[in-house]
Amino acid sequence: MTHQQASSTRWDFDPQRDPNLLSDPVIAPLLAKNEALSEALRAAVVPASVDLSGGISHQQRAIVGMLAKADKPQPAVVLLARAGFGEDAHALARSLFELAVSARVVAADKSGEMAERWIDFSTAESYQLLRMARTGRFPSLDEVHKVIAANPGQF
Repeated sequence: MTHQQASSTRWDFDPQRDPNLLSDPVIAPLLAKNEALSEALRAAVVPASVDLSGGISHQQRAIVGMLAKADKPQPAVVLLARAGFGEDAHALARSLFELAVSARVVAADKSGEMAERWIDFSTAESYQLLRMARTGRFPSLDEVHKVIAANPGQF
């Protein structure tokens, strides 16, 4: 009885043996998504001018913040995918997609309200994370449920 090797699957892909990640059936779509998300973020930033003569608008400030926030996850997606961590790469790619959508919305909103909302949320989120890191105290699930129940209009 002869044993025939199964065709290549996502589980036997070896990036050391085959460095062309586009041949991997799981990683190739992630790399394509990463490129598409990077291009979407670039395209969303193009309409926002960089004229600093009158100071920085909320819109410009928000988009610069989004670019800074996207700086580390973008190459991390590729590194994780190359190392075989497709699910983790996909999670980061999803957050990049959310940033691209936010950038598009902020760039399209001429009133600047969406930019202010993004900046306010980002600031509050950073403050909460810093506070939790400094105190070592993270909210329990019960505390989270109480806050949500007390503020139903915000969630």
